[in-house]
Amino acid sequence: MRRLALIGGTLFAMIAAAGIGAFAAAHSEARDAPGVGGADGGSPAPVRSGGKPSAQRWHGVMVSRTSRGFRSGGTCTTDWRTSLRFAVDASGSISGSGSAKLASGPNCPFVTGQPQLRRFDVKVGGTGSGGRLLLRLDADASGRGIDYGGFDATFGQGRTLSVDVHGASASGHDVLRAVPADPTDVSIARNSIRLRTS
Repeated sequence: MRRLALIGGTLFAMIAAAGIGAFAAAHSEARDAPGVGGADGGSPAPVRSGGKPSAQRWHGVMVSRTSRGFRSGGTCTTDWRTSLRFAVDASGSISGSGSAKLASGPNCPFVTGQPQLRRFDVKVGGTGSGGRLLLRLDADASGRGIDYGGFDATFGQGRTLSVDVHGASASGHDVLRAVPADPTDVSIARNSIRLRTS
């Protein structure tokens, strides 16, 4: 009789333990963890990335032939080479910088009494969308002197140039004019831009 009671108690303990284990498993958060159960072999859920889309980066050169009329003495010309680097973000906003360096000149029909500026720091802004970049270039003189050829007069207050995108490259040609109060002193900049993605 004692033996039957011992066997019955053992069976009861085993059944109770199994029931507690099943209850715990049914209410455990671990059962929904990747790799636990499921017919797909426990594939982890995709991780949502919080990073921003990377910006499209461009670099290239603008070559400019500038001229400026002087009422008292004629027209001076200069040539410039401007290196450009900028990025276009996901919203189409452009930001970057450049450096314009004097390539030749000034060529003037009169004696120049002051030194010619040889460099400008350029801020690049604008927008890009639909296969076109609208670049706004603002030139700030670096060093002392004056600009006889008109680059300063044309880009000193900021001007926008249109550039067409063709895949990984872009190009554009623009003629810009700056007309002061005295129309004799008109400045003209003929610009050619070539760009590539970085």
